[in-house]
Amino acid sequence: MATEESRVISAEIQEGADQIEKYDPEMRFRKLAGLAAKLVFVMTITLSIFHIYTAGFGVLQELRHRAFHLSFVLPLVFFVYSIKKGEAKGAKRLIFDVIYAMTGSAFATAILRELLGLSVYTSTTLAVGAFALILYFKSREELPNRLTAYIDFPIFTAMLAGLFYIGYREFSNLHFLSWFNDLNPTLIFWGILLLGNFLSMICLFVFQWICSLLSITRG
Repeated sequence: MATEESRVISAEIQEGADQIEKYDPEMRFRKLAGLAAKLVFVMTITLSIFHIYTAGFGVLQELRHRAFHLSFVLPLVFFVYSIKKGEAKGAKRLIFDVIYAMTGSAFATAILRELLGLSVYTSTTLAVGAFALILYFKSREELPNRLTAYIDFPIFTAMLAGLFYIGYREFSNLHFLSWFNDLNPTLIFWGILLLGNFLSMICLFVFQWICSLLSITRG
């Protein structure tokens, strides 16, 4: 009897949740699981601790405070909320993917062109390459696994080589011990944070590179 009542109550709760989701867009969030759920959990805890700390001891410089906040909030929004209500199919899905890739490549090209002072030819090449990469990863799940393994391996190899090259060029000019000559907690915190982010990116690409290599060797 109790089990039957529990089922009825669960069905009513689910029906109520469906009604709320129908009229409240903020309730249309993804049901995360596995690594994605753990990553979102860690990010939300870190962001909460950051704001509790700044609420008690004072906010950082305006630009840094906003940068830290947005660097966590924007990925969380993309993790939790879907860009559209349902899963588009066929030509409609292709249009969504193309618009997504065009927007991402435009932002990436604009930022890198401003930071690196790229020429028009280099910027155009970068925009085309970024568009192709974003479109591939956006529609990657629709491709056969065997094909994606052979495409992923050279892509992750190139990305990993680029990260190591950047690390070699930039880290050789850094003097880590000089960070502690003037014990400025803010500068030390941001230096360690940025260094940790870069090392996390390298670990992520190494993991993906190993997975793509194993996919090829093990079939």
